[in-house]
Amino acid sequence: MPVMNSTIFDRIPSELLSNKRYYLTLFLSVIGSSYFMKSVWKALVVPKHLRHIPKVSTIPWLLSILRGDSHDVRVKKLMLPLMNQHGLCLKYIMGRWVLTVGDPRLLQLLLKDVYTYPKEQVTMDP
Repeated sequence: MPVMNSTIFDRIPSELLSNKRYYLTLFLSVIGSSYFMKSVWKALVVPKHLRHIPKVSTIPWLLSILRGDSHDVRVKKLMLPLMNQHGLCLKYIMGRWVLTVGDPRLLQLLLKDVYTYPKEQVTMDP
C-alpha cells in the first residue's frame, strides 16, 4: 500500500530546491504579480469613501480605448448618461479616482467650500 504522507517538496527535483536562481525567480514573480493584481484591483474597485458616487465602469472604458474609439465617443457613450442622471461621476484616470462634475449647482458648491472639499495643489511650473 503506498504511503500518502508526501509533501509538495517531495515532488520537486532536488536540483531545483538547491538552486538560488529558482528561488529568486519565484520571489520576483510573486512580487511582480502581486503588484499587478493590486493595480488592477485599484482600477476596478472604488474606495469606500467614494462608493456612494456613480462611477464610469473601467472595463468598458478600456475596451473602448482598445477598439480605437475617440475620446468624445467614449465620453458620450459612457460618461454623459451618468452625468445627465446624477450630475457627476467618478472615473479612474492615471492611477487615481477623479470626480467629474457636470451640474453647475454642484460645481459651485464644490468650488466654494474648500474646507469640506479640499483641492489638490497642482502647479504647471517645472
